[in-house]
Amino acid sequence: MDNQTKISIVLFILIIGLLLYNFLVITRKTITNTKWYIKKFGKKIPCIICGHETYLIDKINAHGKSFAFEIPLNNGTTHFCHECLSLLAIECAWCDRQILFEDKTIVYQAMDICLVPKNIKLYFTDPVYIFGCNHEKCVGRHIA
Repeated sequence: MDNQTKISIVLFILIIGLLLYNFLVITRKTITNTKWYIKKFGKKIPCIICGHETYLIDKINAHGKSFAFEIPLNNGTTHFCHECLSLLAIECAWCDRQILFEDKTIVYQAMDICLVPKNIKLYFTDPVYIFGCNHEKCVGRHIA
């Protein structure tokens, strides 16, 4: 075999390998998207507390913001559907993130409502409680 034939064989094997690799990557992405598709449009999950049924992934519309959310499962069920979670959501006082049911929160209590900054969202005023999310930028905040 001459050098030209050897180079042709090596290039042929490399091209076949690249085509096979690209096929496998595309197939893996399709399988991943299929799993998401099943979570979004598959069988509905029963909700224990609210009594509704919901998909595993759906949109939550709360306080003018919409985002996709995957509900955590507990033995094949969940507590609330996406619509009820939208109604139960509150905004973080510091960063406007949505705080959903069972999310970790930090509760601040102010001695007087006059000490609270004007742009803070209040959910309770007697006594004054302010809710913050557990994000690193919000944890260090405090009020007088």
